[in-house]
Amino acid sequence: MVMVECDIVDLMLHVLECLRWMAGVSVLSVDADTYSPQVLFKAIASIKLQITDGECWNEASFHEAMTKAVHDATSSSSSCATPLVVAA
Repeated sequence: MVMVECDIVDLMLHVLECLRWMAGVSVLSVDADTYSPQVLFKAIASIKLQITDGECWNEASFHEAMTKAVHDATSSSSSCATPLVVAA
């Protein structure tokens, strides 16, 4: 789990776009929410996946794709972005 500053919608779109091109993976559900525990405004997102073809599944490629999605979302984020907790 890491904390990054980015727009949650932008991040989810980047992640879903990466998943779209991965063989052997189906998205079962997507959940994202924002909350404010004190002064900081935070968001958390989770994506539930189903590995449909174990022979095509490559965990290293998955981690690389998710890292790229987070990097792309954070490098293009605006200054008013919400900190997001990302768990791989």
